Amino acid sequence: HLSKLQEITTLLLWLQNNNLGSEGGKALNESLVKLQKITNLELVLQRNNLGSEGGKALGESLAKLEKITTLELYLYSNNLGPEGGSALGEQLGKLQQLTTLVLDLISNNLGSEGGRALADHLSDLVHLTEVKLWLGRNDIDDEVKAEIERRLQRPGRTVEVGMRFFVESDSDSE
Repeated sequence: HLSKLQEITTLLLWLQNNNLGSEGGKALNESLVKLQKITNLELVLQRNNLGSEGGKALGESLAKLEKITTLELYLYSNNLGPEGGSALGEQLGKLQQLTTLVLDLISNNLGSEGGRALADHLSDLVHLTEVKLWLGRNDIDDEVKAEIERRLQRPGRTVEVGMRFFVESDSDSE
């Protein structure tokens, strides 16, 4: 039970390929929100069919973890859609202490609308010094990708927006 680990500051939780769905995602979120001392969090939730409601719930629970400085969130192939991606971004945008963000949203049907909304919400995180945002297979074209990069750029901030399915491969670009 995660809720019994209230004193931890670092958590790496790998739950990929478990078909949690939105209900399982909500149950996980109820436990995550109790980890108020956490500063470093890596969540691997790839291929869990969270949907837009699960993405929204995840964002809401993460936004309550006010001490997080480093967040790695791997949500590849969860069918968040534009609404779920925007809701997740809106909630992550509340993490004002965040300095490092790695966000894998490959294959989530975000579309250009979801990508823009995500960037808008994340752009105001003033302490953010490193952003890695992977958006391949989301129907986002190069023009919108460049717009997302511009929205995220700030002096002293490193921004990487990847549009490939596999980050290390040049042959699978969108």
